[in-house]
Amino acid sequence: MGQPRIETLDRRQCVGLLRGAQVGRVAFVDPDLPVGATAPHVVPVAFVVDGGDEHEAVGGGGGGDVVVRTTQGSRLGELAPGCLVTFEADEVRPGVREGWSVLVTGRATRETDEVRTARLAGRLQAWAPGFKTLWLRIPLENVSGRRLVSTDRVVELPDTPAPRWREPTGWAPATRTAAEYTTDFDGR
Repeated sequence: MGQPRIETLDRRQCVGLLRGAQVGRVAFVDPDLPVGATAPHVVPVAFVVDGGDEHEAVGGGGGGDVVVRTTQGSRLGELAPGCLVTFEADEVRPGVREGWSVLVTGRATRETDEVRTARLAGRLQAWAPGFKTLWLRIPLENVSGRRLVSTDRVVELPDTPAPRWREPTGWAPATRTAAEYTTDFDGR
C-alpha cells in the first residue's frame, strides 16, 4: 500500500465538508482558572452551518457560523459563551486510510433571537437527551482543514452518464487512481 498524501483544504472546501457533517466537537477552557490548572474540555455536539452561503464562501469572504445547541447550566453552556473556542469536525475511513478534518476557531456567542432559533430548530436536532435551549454560534472566520487521500485507491465513477475528463490530448475515461485527480473530488 502506497503512502497517502495530505492536502491542505481551502475555505470553500472546508465549509462544504462542514455542511455535509452532523457531529463535531467543541474544545474550550475555563477562563477563570490559571493556565495549566485544567485541561481543555472537549464536548461532542450536533451542529449545523448557518449563513455564509456557498457563493460567499467561494470568494473567501466572511459570514456564516457553526451553530450548536446545549443545555442551560451545562459546562459548555456556562463556560463557552464569550470565550475563544475551537470546533472540529472530521470523517475517517480507516479501511482505505483516508479522511478529512476541519477546524474553526472563534469566540462563541449566545444566539438569543427567537426568529433565528425557531428557524434553526428544524435543522438542528440534538442527539443527547435533555432540554437543549441554549444556542451557541462560532463564526466561520478562522477556518482550516486537511484531507488525507490514499494514492492506491481507484476511484470509479458511475457510467451513466459516462464521465470523462479533459486531457491535453483529448477526452479520457474517468477511472483513475485518486492520486491522479487534480480536482476537488473527494472520492465519494
